Amino acid sequence: MNSKAGRDFRGEALLLALDRQPDALARRLSLHPDGERLLALKRTPGDSSDDIDSLLADELRALEARTRIAACLDPEPLRPVDYWLRRRRLGRLRAVSALTDRLPPVWSHVVRAPAASLRAESLRLGAELIAAITRGLPREEGRRWLESLGQAAARAAAGSTSASLRVDPLLQDVLVRRVDELAREQPRSRLCDLLGRQLLATLYRGLPEELRREAARVSRSNICRKLDQARPLPLPRAADRELLFALVEQVLTASPVRAAEV
Repeated sequence: MNSKAGRDFRGEALLLALDRQPDALARRLSLHPDGERLLALKRTPGDSSDDIDSLLADELRALEARTRIAACLDPEPLRPVDYWLRRRRLGRLRAVSALTDRLPPVWSHVVRAPAASLRAESLRLGAELIAAITRGLPREEGRRWLESLGQAAARAAAGSTSASLRVDPLLQDVLVRRVDELAREQPRSRLCDLLGRQLLATLYRGLPEELRREAARVSRSNICRKLDQARPLPLPRAADRELLFALVEQVLTASPVRAAEV
């Protein structure tokens, strides 16, 4: 096995791409784990910048052409420094692709999606839960409880689209106590977001530890680390987890950002 393969050759070589020293060109290829094979493919003799950059550009285009994310990458022409930037990104995206092939669609989405869209989705999950709880309470009690959570939560819950979601009295009691606790301890403007994140955390921890560790390493945002640290909801019954996982699937797989994930 090539001993260079374990090094972050892309990051080191990115610095060398900016280096003006005479030996920088040769050192750039010496860092590459497949550098000897690439040098063997050189079409013309010499160690010029144009020769090496052309060689690396050909390699990059060939790798990108075999990935599902090639269309999302930067347009030509390819500058020398672009190779190392795109090579690092390509390496990360290939690791993401390898992981998401092993994950259910919901968690594949979580790994690939940007932080802003995940925050919007966790907010919507929290709003859907609050709406479901309110629907299960007697009308006047539900009105007073919803008003006690503040305007932001009430407004978000009013936009619920999962009218069919119903929770039984036991689950409703568990959720009411958690929502009331969050409302006392946290800014009410963040109530829906925090509740939705706790729901995601509860279900996410059902994945094997190995997959969660890899997801934290390669995910586009830091959401996987946060889900491992977040306080889970107390859902002892398998039926409760199945019910709420269906809600998560509905919200996340219908996300309008899915087509833009890279």
